[in-house]
Amino acid sequence: MECIQDLVKNIMSGGDDQEYPTNDFELVIKASKSLETILEDEFKARGDDLHSKIDSASAFLPESLRFKLHYLATIRDKLINDPDYNFIANRTNFIKTFEDAEKEIQDVLAKKDGQATNCKVS
Repeated sequence: MECIQDLVKNIMSGGDDQEYPTNDFELVIKASKSLETILEDEFKARGDDLHSKIDSASAFLPESLRFKLHYLATIRDKLINDPDYNFIANRTNFIKTFEDAEKEIQDVLAKKDGQATNCKVS
C-alpha cells in the first residue's frame, strides 16, 4: 500500500520544500485534489464534486471521517463560489482537519488491506 501522505505531499507542495501553499485558494484546491484522488483511487468513489464522491464512498468511511471530509469540501466550495468569502477564516483548523482526515484515511486503508501501516503522518 502506498503511503497516502506521500501522494498528498506531492500534490500539496508542488515539489518545493514548503509543506502547504501560503495562498488559501491554492491550499483548498490542492487539498481537494488530493482528497478526490484518494477517494477515486482507493475507494472507487464517483461523482461530480467532492461532496458526492464522499457520499459515494460512505460505506467505507467512518462517520468521523465523512464529517471531516464534508467540512473541508464546504470550505473549498465557499472559497471558490462565494464572492464574499476570500480567505479561510480558520486556516489552522482547516490544515489540522485535513491532516486528521489524511491519517484517518490511512488507518481505514490499513484495516481494509488487513495490515498495519508503516506510514507516518507528520
